[in-house]
Amino acid sequence: MNNKSDFYFRNKRTFLKQHREIMRLGRGLMESRYGVEKAGEVIRRSEVRYEALLAEMPYIGGWDNSLTDTLTQVGSMLALYFVLKEEGKSTEEIGELVHRIADKKVETMPRWLRSLLGKLYTSGLWRKRTMKKALVSQKKQFPGNFVFEVVEGKPGEYEWGINYLECAIAKFFHQQGADEFTPYMCYVDYILFPGMGVELKRTGTIGQGCSHCDFRFSKKVTL
Repeated sequence: MNNKSDFYFRNKRTFLKQHREIMRLGRGLMESRYGVEKAGEVIRRSEVRYEALLAEMPYIGGWDNSLTDTLTQVGSMLALYFVLKEEGKSTEEIGELVHRIADKKVETMPRWLRSLLGKLYTSGLWRKRTMKKALVSQKKQFPGNFVFEVVEGKPGEYEWGINYLECAIAKFFHQQGADEFTPYMCYVDYILFPGMGVELKRTGTIGQGCSHCDFRFSKKVTL
């Protein structure tokens, strides 16, 4: 079968392992805020919620689409959001926690690896690869997918860019009734890209109510 339910079901062990690693990064933060017992309970409940979300997650091409990994990781944050909302926590507090977890994720990556990823991301090879993937996305084979186009660079402003015309994250969060949480996930890009030595400029995102997300990339002088 080549459908979403089969893909996420067949790879559930991989995604649950990924979710547990994200929760491991956040455990200390949650223990300091909510106590050891409550943090453990939240993490356990988030896994149950995450497994349920996997069954509803849109199929966007499976492993043939590198953005599947992005979608499943933000699914972990969405599961945490739902559990903490049930605990009476505000969206602002949950969003700030998610940003701290993203910080932890960057901090745990070796500097050499982050530097390597940044150089790859700003390379001509990566740009050509992204152009091919953009053309595939524009065929709109999967309704829940990202749709994007590559933007040529402007000397002195940025090296290259991507316009996301449709966002799988915004679509999925909307389906789940979590629109208010989407902008907090948008901000995570300002943590991840600089962590790889990539300067990100953006004027808006779909999650913030804009028509598209205008990512513009340049190399940072130092990491």
